[in-house]
Amino acid sequence: MGKDMQQPEIRRIGLGDLSVFIDLVGVFQKAFTAPVEGVAHSSYLNELLDREGMVIIIVVLEGRVVGGLTAHEMPRWDRPSTELYIYDIGILPEFQRRGLGRKLMEFLQVYARNRGIRDYFVEANLEDRGAISFYRAIGGSTEPVVHFNFTSGPDREG
Repeated sequence: MGKDMQQPEIRRIGLGDLSVFIDLVGVFQKAFTAPVEGVAHSSYLNELLDREGMVIIIVVLEGRVVGGLTAHEMPRWDRPSTELYIYDIGILPEFQRRGLGRKLMEFLQVYARNRGIRDYFVEANLEDRGAISFYRAIGGSTEPVVHFNFTSGPDREG
């Protein structure tokens, strides 16, 4: 990270932070290589901000949201513990390669440790070489799995 770059503010957001959540969604739309299909209605986003086990963390730099992640706490049935599934993580392209993704993951690690969560994981598409390189560079280990998608019918209107 360059000497002249100010320190980012990294924090978890919740109910009352709808505008910054919408800003984070905009970051995801610009950061992801795959297109993001629309944005849910504000009332649904507010539900997510208030949902137990929903973790939304933002990176603010130069007065604006430039990155963040969403994750879900998932209780295990086989032992009294919880895992954390990182659903989305992204940094605006013009702010990538400055250590912000690493700082974001370090913040998540502290969050997980404070909640008694030992394990957390993220998926990456095989074609997304940048994400795979990033996860390896910060100490992630790969596990060969096959991901299956199912649908129960039309999406909920939101």
